[in-house]
Amino acid sequence: MSERSDGRKSDDAVWANLDRRFRAPLVAFFQRRVYDRTEAEDLTQEVFVRLTRRPDRHNGETIDAYVFKIAANVLIDWGRYRTSRRAAAHRTFSDITEDVGIPSILVEDRTPERVLAGKDALQNIEDALAELSARTREIFLLSRMENVHHRDIANLHGISVSAVEKHVLKAVAHLSARALRS
Repeated sequence: MSERSDGRKSDDAVWANLDRRFRAPLVAFFQRRVYDRTEAEDLTQEVFVRLTRRPDRHNGETIDAYVFKIAANVLIDWGRYRTSRRAAAHRTFSDITEDVGIPSILVEDRTPERVLAGKDALQNIEDALAELSARTREIFLLSRMENVHHRDIANLHGISVSAVEKHVLKAVAHLSARALRS
């Protein structure tokens, strides 16, 4: 161990010694109570954080008693937090899909790259629609987005059903051509 010139162990050596001595027992202590290894490790880390804030407040207790007193308080705080947040009632999306039996291949993977690609694709479609005449764009949107019958669109615009179909085909051809160019 490294020691300072004044004979005291350096802080790093003290903390390394405490970590080596208490980490495994603390993780085991928490894991027996919270049944989650990750949560137990987080709680153990919280004990060390609190210990760094008040390393000398053990009031005559042994270091073992002091560390586990902090651990007990961390566990109490954790329980209060979970109760106030109703954490046990929260379920992750993957838990729900597993319970319902949805195969993971059907669940969309939302990565930042996919979101960006989707935004780009949507912008390209909006640009392509903006290039259409107002009438063709409106007829296309009524037909494809609002699912309005061609007969009703024809009556709305005072044109034949065939003319509506031509506007829709013109819009589809334009969107397809734009999609191929991008």
